[in-house]
Amino acid sequence: MQRPVLHHVEDWKKPALIVFDLDFTLWPFRVDKSAKSPFSVSKKGNVIDVRGRVFKTFPEVSQLLMTLTSNGYNLAVASRIKDIPGAYQLLQLFGIMQYFQYKEIYPSVKTVHFYQLRRKTGIEFDRMIFFDDDRRNVRDVSRLGVTRSQAHIKHCSHHKIVSILSYVMPEKFACTKIQKAYEI
Repeated sequence: MQRPVLHHVEDWKKPALIVFDLDFTLWPFRVDKSAKSPFSVSKKGNVIDVRGRVFKTFPEVSQLLMTLTSNGYNLAVASRIKDIPGAYQLLQLFGIMQYFQYKEIYPSVKTVHFYQLRRKTGIEFDRMIFFDDDRRNVRDVSRLGVTRSQAHIKHCSHHKIVSILSYVMPEKFACTKIQKAYEI
């Protein structure tokens, strides 16, 4: 079942659950390929892997997650990362773990993550929205009835945060141009 694309603010129903992928959605790297856990915080305050390489989230992530939770949204993570302890460690070290009420982090197809989220939350797929950089994941999950949105704006942090906020909270952040960027 395909969800209709949002064209007018009045057509919008507030999502009951906003789900984010991790790699290339909340941070600009692949945990399984670019990093080697365990992670720690350096003397300079940077998150580093065992080799001493520095890793960061996209600059807008903390502000985005704080804005969404302070506006009453429930957040979740759905990720196929194989280094599960590393992913949890990064969420903690980046200071964003507390924003996510639900975490489905294990190697599997995204539809399995969403069935688990529905089972744990009682929220139907059509009340969920999903942000992921991978078109295949977005397509697969949208077939369940989850609202489709691809978090593909990676180079300008201001645009990414405004894009997601305008898509999720159009009554506060209405921007037709940006909403159209998420139509796929």
